[in-house]
Amino acid sequence: MNLINKKILLVAALGFAFVLSGCQDARKAVAYNDQVVAIQNDIIVKFISFTKEIENMDSADAQAARRQVLVQVEAGIKQAQQLKFEGDDKQFKMAFMDLLQFYKKVVAKDYEELIALAYTQNKPPDHADKINALVARFSKEEEKYDLKFANAQKQFAQTHNFITGENKLQKEIDKTK
Repeated sequence: MNLINKKILLVAALGFAFVLSGCQDARKAVAYNDQVVAIQNDIIVKFISFTKEIENMDSADAQAARRQVLVQVEAGIKQAQQLKFEGDDKQFKMAFMDLLQFYKKVVAKDYEELIALAYTQNKPPDHADKINALVARFSKEEEKYDLKFANAQKQFAQTHNFITGENKLQKEIDKTK
C-alpha cells in the first residue's frame, strides 16, 4: 500500500470515528433529555390526576392529595439532582431544577391556600376574586419558568443535533388550565 492510500485510509478511519463519536454524543444527549422529560411527566401525571379528582373530595382529602403531589415533586427533585451529563448541557438541568422548585413552592403553598379558599364555608363577596387572583399570579409566574426550561431544552437539543417533539401529555396539561 503506498503512502497516499495509507493517508486516505487514515483520513477515512478518522472521519468514521468522528461520525461515530458524534452519534454516540447525540444518543447520550437524547437519553439525558428523555430522563428529564420522564421526571417531568411523572409529576404532570400526578398533577393531572389531582386536578381531575379534587372536585369529588372534601377539604381534608384535597389537602392529602395535594401532599401526595408534593411528595412526587420532591421525588422528582431528588431524581433530577442525580442526573449527570458529560459536557455542556446549556443550563438545561438548572432550568429544570428551577422549574421543579417552582412546582414545589406552588404545590406546598399556593395550592394549600387555594384549597383552603375553595373549601371555605362562609364565602365573602370577594371570594372568587381572591381565588382568581391567586391562580393568575402563579400561572403568570409559571410562564417564566416554562419558557426558561423550553429555551434551555431547545438550546441543548440544537447543540447536540436532535429534535424534541411536543410532550405527549400537552393536551392533558392544556385541559387543566
